[in-house]
Amino acid sequence: MAGHLDRILSDTLNDSDILLLQLSLASHPSQEKLDAFLDGWDLDAAPMTEAVLLSYLLKMHPELHGPATLLPRLNGLLNYCRFQYLQLVGQFGTYCHALEARGIRFLVMKGGAMKALRPDFPRWMGDIDILVHEEDFRLAADIAKQQGFTLFHSIHSIDLKKDGRSVLDLHQFVMMHTGKEKAANPGFFARATAMRVFSVEAMMPCREDLLFMTLVNLTRNLADRATKNSVIYGFFDTQFLLDIPEGQTFDWQIVRDNAALTGSAPLLAIAGQFLNAVIPGLIPERELLPVSDKELEKWWVWIRYWREILHPERESLGEFNIRKAIQAKTRPIRYVTGRLHYAAIKRMQHCTAFCRRKLG
Repeated sequence: MAGHLDRILSDTLNDSDILLLQLSLASHPSQEKLDAFLDGWDLDAAPMTEAVLLSYLLKMHPELHGPATLLPRLNGLLNYCRFQYLQLVGQFGTYCHALEARGIRFLVMKGGAMKALRPDFPRWMGDIDILVHEEDFRLAADIAKQQGFTLFHSIHSIDLKKDGRSVLDLHQFVMMHTGKEKAANPGFFARATAMRVFSVEAMMPCREDLLFMTLVNLTRNLADRATKNSVIYGFFDTQFLLDIPEGQTFDWQIVRDNAALTGSAPLLAIAGQFLNAVIPGLIPERELLPVSDKELEKWWVWIRYWREILHPERESLGEFNIRKAIQAKTRPIRYVTGRLHYAAIKRMQHCTAFCRRKLG
């Protein structure tokens, strides 16, 4: 299993990412380590992720300092992150006010929830995720249609787009690939509290449920080859959720109960191993449900199967435009056979022996 972890970690984060994460999340980061990193570092040549991480580091630790010429440019980057989602928030508000008017309760999840809880922390949001009761899902989708959204359906959610851009992800459950996901919904809603989120009265999951969702989503992001930023936010969100305000407590039993209900204990264990490989002790793994080595190995293989087999296949299919293919009269067969092949190998994702063979 260490081999799986090392392989995925090295494929997801580079040495600079890890150093900046460790400095950002340290209680007392070293100015010397920062100086060594900045020696020869060029903002114009650096990947966007490194620039964002460096911005977070200097914002979270004002006692640290960098070159005077660098700070205004990094602040400009943070401001860009802060304001790029204003249109997104406006469309979220319009849609969610319509849900309110029809009596539909909804939870804000993932990045939207973390942004609402931590408004001063700049965050790039591609969309805002909300969860509704299963019985309200169809009506919520109809309301989206009435508001001019284009709907893209998946098993667990509908991606709501306007002008070609994702605005919201409307969920009927949180996807975990276990087939038991819906069992967690009643608890999510029962423990949530009302909160004003981006000018809308919404339901905010409790810290324990948010951590559970964060860990499950991190493992799914690793499998889906999600953006590096999505993975990095998992570190910051986990630390924030476990930094309990004075006078409050964190009930790990809620996390364990969610895992037991949904069969997702291996996903949480893998997320814990990944986070702790970069920031030792970030997740107290003793607080998670125990998972056998055999079960962990099965899910590590599943992650690699998605990353190395299914994801490239899906990307390949996305290169084809079926309308152009039909017009050209040359690609329909290739497209259809590609879809059939993808459906067949996706169906085998939980057959560990088959996945191992495909992975070589």
